Order: sequence, then C-alpha cells, then structure tokens
Amino acid sequence: MISDYITVERFKASRSFCKYLRSTPRTEERNKKRKNGKTERNGRKLSIKMILQWISHIRRGSYGLNKFYNKLRKGKGTCKPRVALARKIFRIIYYILRDRKYYFHMKEALHKKR
Repeated sequence: MISDYITVERFKASRSFCKYLRSTPRTEERNKKRKNGKTERNGRKLSIKMILQWISHIRRGSYGLNKFYNKLRKGKGTCKPRVALARKIFRIIYYILRDRKYYFHMKEALHKKR
C-alpha cells in the first residue's frame, strides 16, 4: 500500500488522500443542491482493492467500524457501505501516518507484547 501513496505529506487533507485512492464519490452541484454519485475512477486501484478484500476482517477487529458498517447497511445493499467503510479506513490511515501515532482503539500493551 505504501507504493500507492509514497508519502502522506504530499496530500493537503484526508479528502485528497481518499480521492487519490479511489474511495470518494463524485459530486454534482446544481442550483445549490449537491448530489453524490458513483465513486471516482481516477487514481490508484491497488489500495481500494486490498481494503475491500479485508473489510470483513477489519469489521471483526473493531467494534466502532462494525457498528458504522451495520448502520449504513440498513436499507442499502452491501457495496455502498463497503466503499464507505473503506473511505473511513483510508481517513484513519491518513491521520495515523500524518501524526505518527497509534490507532486510538489499539491496546498498546498487546502491541508491545508482540
């Protein structure tokens, strides 16, 4: 995944990082109304493919992300919530890399034990 973004410092915000990794929806604005469409197809493919394959494992490992996914899944199919969860994961990855900190739900004692 590192080969997809090279350095996180070149992105101004998490939104541009997510857009580069193909996980943001297209938006159209007409008459002060905003409409979200399908995801952008410009950018890198590898990271979004890897995260979408790991979604079920990531959901099992984090209660907060699983709750977010289940909330979105009500009334929708499975594809839209999966891409929304992937975008949320990319945002988390961006802030971890930018701030050089651990994931806030991680137990540091277990990490040090490894």
